[in-house]
Amino acid sequence: MHPPNAMIDVVWSFDRVLLVISVLIGNQYCQKLCTLGANTLGMPNDYKSLEDAIKSFLEIHGLDEQAAIQRVISRWPELMGAPIEQQTEKLWFRAGIFYVKMNSPVWKHELHIGREKIRQLLNDQMGKEIIREVRII
Repeated sequence: MHPPNAMIDVVWSFDRVLLVISVLIGNQYCQKLCTLGANTLGMPNDYKSLEDAIKSFLEIHGLDEQAAIQRVISRWPELMGAPIEQQTEKLWFRAGIFYVKMNSPVWKHELHIGREKIRQLLNDQMGKEIIREVRII
């Protein structure tokens, strides 16, 4: 049995990678998909897992930092807690700066005071120093 053609499509964005992972709940097609994806993208096909293939794809295409930032953004409620998450209006990253837009002036002030600690926490979660500065607005 072969996976549907839609799953064999070349993955060009992190969102599509996540979609492929969510569709492939088991490891049933992982090896075949890794080999096919690697050959399609001109990458080596000696991956042991789908995770290895995805990591390599992200690195080759310069998307590994963006993927790490998206993981941190998606984990913001877990990392910072419900009270802060409820007052967070928007999160984004641009040119080494992680922006946090808050609804509450009180929380804005509190996070501003702790922005270096937040920067360290987020970089630790990503496993590398990607965020140079955190700006609370």
